[in-house]
Amino acid sequence: PACIAGPEGSGKEHIARAIHSWSNRAGGPFFTVSCSTVTESLLAREIFGCAESVHALMPDEYGGALARAAGGTAFIDAVDRLPNALRDALGKAVADGRFQRAGDGAAIPLRARVIVSAESQLDPSPFGEVGHHAITLLPLTERREDVLPLAAHFMRLAADEEEIAPVGFM
Repeated sequence: PACIAGPEGSGKEHIARAIHSWSNRAGGPFFTVSCSTVTESLLAREIFGCAESVHALMPDEYGGALARAAGGTAFIDAVDRLPNALRDALGKAVADGRFQRAGDGAAIPLRARVIVSAESQLDPSPFGEVGHHAITLLPLTERREDVLPLAAHFMRLAADEEEIAPVGFM
């Protein structure tokens, strides 16, 4: 597991995707849950999943990020906004190598790498005593030498998407 800390816009998800793509899990899925865009009442469902009829408005069973990312990487963005009980459950899942869906007593093997991000390093770590990598990113204002290569990278991605040739910066 890994915990990536840095201010908004510093590239945490890009680092997580790089870790995934350079690993032996690169052929597996990369599944993201943003704790800042999902309502607190649905975060457990999005991360751990749920059995049928747990949520009245969404009665079907649901495989959360940990199950859907099997063989790949589950990226939990803004884990510092995750309620403590869910953060503890995530740490326990990583430590035990298994987790439970809401409304289901069966243990499901954790077959995904878990990478989390936060605005700053968390103390205690969401992974508890489990060994993990801690990566801290500086804001782009302190990494001015990265701005032009990043701009060129994103321009290339946009050009590829539009199927046009990038021409560079003036």
